[in-house]
Amino acid sequence: MIFTDNNASGGKDTSMGLVIGPYASNDEMAGIRITWWGDVAVGGAMLTSNSNSYKLAVGGNLGVKGTITVENTSDAWADTVFDSNYKMMSATDLEKYVTEKKHLPDVQSACEVEANGVNVVKDESAILKNVEELTLRFIELQKENEALKARIAALEKKN
Repeated sequence: MIFTDNNASGGKDTSMGLVIGPYASNDEMAGIRITWWGDVAVGGAMLTSNSNSYKLAVGGNLGVKGTITVENTSDAWADTVFDSNYKMMSATDLEKYVTEKKHLPDVQSACEVEANGVNVVKDESAILKNVEELTLRFIELQKENEALKARIAALEKKN
């Protein structure tokens, strides 16, 4: 069934839009709603949620075969970790942080994700930053381990 939608949805005017599939009410439909402004709602999803306005809203799981590319619209990438002037949190402070907060620095807590959803670019960057810091910590520990082995070997040779 295809028909025009002259109703409003979620506080957003969708008049002169198109609905494909079964339609239950202004806010619920199982098909596809396309507005004249290019907004698309699939499977009963709302085009607005709290303060967010979506160009594409999907009510249900989304499957993709292939690559999804999310363009970074901010300066949120983590490569600064490898700058020579970057200061990592000490292991003691990091332990204190995760013990108190129950999540890694710059990574959203479960409550924040539940309330706000996941910002893919920001959250991926935060996770990458933590992985890069772990890499630097691993390299540092490897160097300390090699130095200790050399000291032990020297002491054993001396005795």
